[in-house]
Amino acid sequence: MALNHTGNGFAHIVARTIPAMRKTNNPFYGNVYKITDAQIQNGFKYINSVNNQLAREGKPLVKQQPRQWGKRIEGTGVVEHTKKGETEKTFYLEAKIERINFVGFYDIETGEEIERETLAPWLTKKGESSTQASLEKKIIYRDFALSSILWIRMDGIEIDNRVKQGHHQFALEKVTT
Repeated sequence: MALNHTGNGFAHIVARTIPAMRKTNNPFYGNVYKITDAQIQNGFKYINSVNNQLAREGKPLVKQQPRQWGKRIEGTGVVEHTKKGETEKTFYLEAKIERINFVGFYDIETGEEIERETLAPWLTKKGESSTQASLEKKIIYRDFALSSILWIRMDGIEIDNRVKQGHHQFALEKVTT
C-alpha cells in the first residue's frame, strides 16, 4: 500500500516500536515496547514543510540536506535502508506527525503498562535537525519501519496486523481505530 501511494496524503497508524533508551544500569532496557497511535502525513517533502513553516515565521529558507541514512524510493513516502553489516533491506514509512492520539509503554513479557514517569530517567530524546534550528514550531517527522506498523488506514484502505503479530490486546484497546 505505501509503495503504491503517490503524492501527499494522510493516514492513521498504530505502531509498535522499541523506545530509544540508555542501556547502562537500566532495568527496563530490552524489556519495553511502545505503542504509538498517530495521524500522519505521508508522501510529503520534508524540506517543503520546513520552508513553509520558516516562511510563516518570517525567517530565511534553508536548502535540503541529504538524508543521514537510507534512500527514499522516488515518488513514494517509503525509505529503503540496509543496516551496516547486513544484506537485507528494511523499508520505512516517512511520516510527518500531525497529531499523536496515544502513546503507551508496556512490559514485553506481561503486557502490563509502564508509566512514562517510571521510564523517564532512561528514555532518550531524538536529536533536533539542523534545518529546523531556527523554527519556533517544529516539524515532527518519524520513519516507521513497515514491520512495526500494526494498523494503518490510508487512501481508504485499512490493514490490521495486530492479531497476526500476537500483541497484547489490552494495550491496543486504548488506541483510536
